[in-house]
Amino acid sequence: MNSGNPYLPPRTQSKQTLGDMRAGSKWARRFLLLQLLVVTLGVAAAYFISIESIMVTGVALSVFGLLLSLFSRGARDVCYLACGLSGPAISILVFMLIRYNSWSPSQARIPVLLVGCLYAVGFLLLAGWAMYRRLPTSMSKGSEVLKC
Repeated sequence: MNSGNPYLPPRTQSKQTLGDMRAGSKWARRFLLLQLLVVTLGVAAAYFISIESIMVTGVALSVFGLLLSLFSRGARDVCYLACGLSGPAISILVFMLIRYNSWSPSQARIPVLLVGCLYAVGFLLLAGWAMYRRLPTSMSKGSEVLKC
């Protein structure tokens, strides 16, 4: 009851506390920023240093992407999950392109840089939108999964 005051709005209860939602989304946001940093540094290293640097940055991108997908699953955020799974997916795609076409490092330079730049731009747009979109309040969404 509202203690006898008819002008007070009714109280509603949420199934998930705000602190629980914040903890998951805070770690997911941190790993999203780390993955964005790895993508940017990976493309820059492949361009300025050597194309062979994708062997290190591809593994790092996959690890941070999988960690992001684990934390986003706990936060029930599908957009962060898509960002996290895109890291291992692009690493596998580049690996399969190089293996299928039997490219040497000099032959793989331009196609891999093109794929990397396109992925970096797309990931930057998706990550920026995922971080700065307006989320529904905890009262209105209940326990359902957030949609992109």
